Amino acid sequence: MSAAERAIDNMTKAQAMPRIAPSGTAECPVGRVRIGVFFDGTNNSKQRDENVDARNPGTAENAPTNVVKLFQVYKTEGTVLKPIYHHGVGTDSHANGEGSSNTAYDWRGNAFGGGGKARVLWGLKQLEDFYSNNNNHLAKEKQYDTYGFSRGAAIARDFVNSVKTIGINNLQKRNGWKYRTVGRVVIREPAYEHHKGIVPTFLGVFDTVASFGLGGLDIGNDLAGYNLFVDHTYVERTVHMAAEDEIRSNFPLSSLFMDPADKNGFWASTRRAYQEPQDYKATMIELFYPGAHSDVGGGYIITPAIPAKPARTEYRAGPRGMPYKVTIPAEPYVPPKQPELALIPLRDMYKASKRAEVPLNNLTVSVPGDLEGWYNEYDGYRAGRPYAIGKQYIQMFPSKEYRTMYYDERDKLPAMINLKIHYIHDSRWGHDKFLGRKQRTVLYMGPQPKK
Repeated sequence: MSAAERAIDNMTKAQAMPRIAPSGTAECPVGRVRIGVFFDGTNNSKQRDENVDARNPGTAENAPTNVVKLFQVYKTEGTVLKPIYHHGVGTDSHANGEGSSNTAYDWRGNAFGGGGKARVLWGLKQLEDFYSNNNNHLAKEKQYDTYGFSRGAAIARDFVNSVKTIGINNLQKRNGWKYRTVGRVVIREPAYEHHKGIVPTFLGVFDTVASFGLGGLDIGNDLAGYNLFVDHTYVERTVHMAAEDEIRSNFPLSSLFMDPADKNGFWASTRRAYQEPQDYKATMIELFYPGAHSDVGGGYIITPAIPAKPARTEYRAGPRGMPYKVTIPAEPYVPPKQPELALIPLRDMYKASKRAEVPLNNLTVSVPGDLEGWYNEYDGYRAGRPYAIGKQYIQMFPSKEYRTMYYDERDKLPAMINLKIHYIHDSRWGHDKFLGRKQRTVLYMGPQPKK
């Protein structure tokens, strides 16, 4: 059993209640309605990534993410149980994957997270329609589950908070009028009472990266109106899975355990404080996995091998056009990178969801044997070891002491060497020579459960 599975087993199991469709009468309001809301990752789209479109030049650059795979197994049952999906920022496919236009890439969304708030409002509207129609407003229990990856994880967390703070209109119960001003025009709109007793039963997020605006410059829990704080007294179960090998200088991770009373901090003197994770282990867990961003959230495709190149000599033009000889050293063969590392967090998130009684159909996850063995070796090494020094948050450049204590020994494991060769992808920021592979930011986290 992996560290993730042990942590999941330690969570208090959610109470189950048989779903009974509302009868449609006020005398029999018994029943449960439930909806799953899925926000995909940056530059990820179910429509685009599953259906290569010749019109769109970027359609083959990603595979379906773990969010998509969980969306596909969320159960549908008449009008009382359904999943809804929204493509990630940086793509232009329609919500729920219905169609796309002639471009597969939106640079503003991909670079700056544009369109994030619109997705939150879209989610609120979906809940409004779901809970208000088909007699669902008579249901005694109204529940929802939320999943997200990357900026979609940040959107998912803000969405859950928005349901709590803004509320969901009950379209069956008018409550006068409300007024709003657009420029110099006052618009009158119908007002409604809010649905009562809506419960966020499960929040499952992969590698939360907010970066709304310029990446890395603001990592607080309130980013330009985005509230990433997870209230353990409101959300019944929360699971956050993060990438241990992502370079965070421009791709910062937002922990579940941020202190809501702390202010945003960029410099060392103002780095974030964190709540004690162990205080919330019954309802919230945060687990790290080997790999980069999409090695956890999914979406990588097979990276082709790079052939070996022998040493060679070239003549180049020098000053005044005089040629000079340059010897270029041999370049070794680089094997292809496989995408299956993301199956391990997918499997664990699925198990966590099932333990929380999320209505999912069967999901078959086949992890290659070599990967399973290497991951088990890594997991055995990691068990009981913390990820960072005390409650210190490392923002930009981890110290040599930190790297020595928490990475150097790990990176010498035969399992890690093999994982890096065959499965762990280069971070999206790793090609910049200014950023070395060692410059990783890992948030404070308590030790994973021991075997």
